[in-house]
Amino acid sequence: MLAGVIKSTAAYRNYKRRRVEEAYFARMRRYRGALDAKGLRYDEAETIERVRSRFPARNKRYGEIRTCYVAPSKHWHNAMVPHLERMGEVVHLDVIQEYMPDFDALSGAEVAARMREATPAILCRFDEAHAEKPFDWAFFYHGAAEWMAELATRVREKHGVPTAIMSLDDKQSWDDVAFGSERITQREAAPLFDVYWTNSSECCRWILAEGGAPIFMPEACDPDEAKPRAVEKRHDLLFIGAAYGFRKHFVGRLERLGIEPTVFGAGWGARGGFLPRERYEETLNASRVILGAGGVGYSEALMNVKGRDFELPAVGAAPYLTSYNPDLARWFEVGKEIFCYKDDVDLVEQFRYLIERPDVAEASARLARARCLREHQWIHRYDRLLKILNVVGEEETPPVSEAEALTNSSLGSSDAGSDD
Repeated sequence: MLAGVIKSTAAYRNYKRRRVEEAYFARMRRYRGALDAKGLRYDEAETIERVRSRFPARNKRYGEIRTCYVAPSKHWHNAMVPHLERMGEVVHLDVIQEYMPDFDALSGAEVAARMREATPAILCRFDEAHAEKPFDWAFFYHGAAEWMAELATRVREKHGVPTAIMSLDDKQSWDDVAFGSERITQREAAPLFDVYWTNSSECCRWILAEGGAPIFMPEACDPDEAKPRAVEKRHDLLFIGAAYGFRKHFVGRLERLGIEPTVFGAGWGARGGFLPRERYEETLNASRVILGAGGVGYSEALMNVKGRDFELPAVGAAPYLTSYNPDLARWFEVGKEIFCYKDDVDLVEQFRYLIERPDVAEASARLARARCLREHQWIHRYDRLLKILNVVGEEETPPVSEAEALTNSSLGSSDAGSDD
């Protein structure tokens, strides 16, 4: 009880905020200095050319690409599988599910011991699957553990299979170490993969300095998961996300400014618990404005692009209003497809504007979904990786989603009718 009270105090929040921000800025200064000393600068085009030069062009076609997907079946990770399957066969190497299904009940030391025992079997599993039919690439989304380092090295050096890793928390987890010596950091993992996909443009410099090949791309969406539909608007402002870090304080500030968001997620208590998948589409469509918060942990100044920055606009249910983050602004037209605020006052003013202008709100939701259909599906991210790795040719077009196919069909019908 006392710990809960302490964590709710302003002094504790400020302490946690200072720690994460000071660590981040120290790393930023260190890596910029390291690159300057070596006469290096990050250039994405140069990185792509360097990676492509290591692999002969294979010109694979979509539908015949064989993927080894290394990731746990936890939380939202399985949402990435359907778009991998649209490209061809997927062998899902789920280390946690296969070797420690009781993961949540294990201590860090127990996880480390179990992983030591399982590593030979993991390596053997990949060797056998590759011998049965060669993989075209291996895609990792996992914490940087010792077994993963051994597997990535085996895949590249023994089998010559191109590898890519996605990491979405580099700003706050770069030097994070858990499970004792049985876990390496993202910093140590950086040079082990042919491509390192990060959602932070700043962290590209860190990865480069550590010998990796960084590519900046944000998360994406599956537009078939939820779609716009006509329902009664019951929520003026909706926020979906766990109540950790600064978020409770953030919502409290909005309430003092006269706005009471509807919230869903772990930690909100009776006010709003977990939002079941079967209610997800209806709840978003019942909202007038959908709120995002881009901060990291206890810091509102440090921001990461988040999966919800694409999942929520992709529904096309309501305008998306979130923190201004230059990394996110590269992927949407701010003020048209999405809206961004710089502080609480700005948030309130933009929220009121959208509430009072339903025509603007509806147009924004429609444009955001269209942008996501065109450019921000998971398969668009995979397509870019596969072209960088020379697996598919530049002329190859990824297969469209069900939502995209229906949209294209509708546009085709409407064009045909207008010609008459």
